[in-house]
Amino acid sequence: MARLVELGLCAALLALPAAQTGGKQRAKEKKPEPQKSAAPAALPPLQVFTGKLADARKLARERNAGLLIHVLIKDTEAENPEYRKRFLEDPGLRAACERLIVLISDNGQHPSKTIEETLDGKKQTRTACSVYPWFETCAQHQLNLNDLALEYRDEDGSMHCPQTILQAPDGSLLARLNVGGVGDAGEIQSGLVELEKKFGKGLLPAEWTELARAMDEGRAAQASKTWPLALRRWARVRELSPLSVYGVEAAKTLPEIEHALTAEIEATCKGFVPGSAAAAWRRLTELQGACAGLPFEKQIAARLKQAEGQKELQAELAVVKLEAEAEALLRTAQELADAKKDKELEKTVRKLLGKRYASTPAAQSARTLWPEWAADEERKSGK
Repeated sequence: MARLVELGLCAALLALPAAQTGGKQRAKEKKPEPQKSAAPAALPPLQVFTGKLADARKLARERNAGLLIHVLIKDTEAENPEYRKRFLEDPGLRAACERLIVLISDNGQHPSKTIEETLDGKKQTRTACSVYPWFETCAQHQLNLNDLALEYRDEDGSMHCPQTILQAPDGSLLARLNVGGVGDAGEIQSGLVELEKKFGKGLLPAEWTELARAMDEGRAAQASKTWPLALRRWARVRELSPLSVYGVEAAKTLPEIEHALTAEIEATCKGFVPGSAAAAWRRLTELQGACAGLPFEKQIAARLKQAEGQKELQAELAVVKLEAEAEALLRTAQELADAKKDKELEKTVRKLLGKRYASTPAAQSARTLWPEWAADEERKSGK
């Protein structure tokens, strides 16, 4: 396949003729080194879909991507090289194709060639079509011509080629060059502008994988009423693809989740009365941790501060807050033990075994897990 080459012009610089002044010959000026031609600019990589038309359309819907179809027929081979240069080798259009599904249909039969490429840092060779190196065999780029001809033929049954078709993710037609010649690539570029304005950017494969996972996790979190996680996952869906059908679903779902989370916070705060304040405090602090970085975090912090300021609850909340501190120390100790950080572990365990936390369940667990340090701390305290 032809490559777009940037040519740098190199002027031949001649030495100035020697001139004589006062009977003496002027020193010859040094001839400048010729400039080297600029290296050809590397074209952006192009990913070409090698399956059936129906599967290409399905993938375009999934990834909220435009489907760009190139149709060429061997009978008009004289125009095909210029078409390929204009539509498949133009750097700008190639770059725009990164977020498109690209399908090429050509019923020509071409010689094969061996291609050397690097994948995951390893060089390997493969056999490919010499004209369309994205295909292993010409049968792959011949695959969809009949389906395309049936769908896009004129009223008289003829099919103008080369022909270019740009479809939106929903299957609507955004641009079509059907002039019986190469056509103007600018019309496709205009269609791409319209595509992004209406549907947003198509999803790259990694983005689609992340978005699909986020939707699955968001729905699961909704089902289990884990509202902070549901809020995070659906917010990520909207961030990845705000104008797609996924973004529309996220925009509808997020207010429902926010309403449910607000309702849970309010219901929990009703427990801030003597006898149930400890349980309410534990649940609200759990929600505060789950909402870290979300707007709800500050709202929850304000409600906790309000509850802790009530005199009738202070004794009950002091006990539960102390137990929470001890539990945090126990978790840290277990992590240090797993990491085999013995010095930090001993320091943390001895702190947990000290007088401040002696009455907590976490301290009792520490005595069971590290009896030697527990016995030593008891000797120090004179017990």
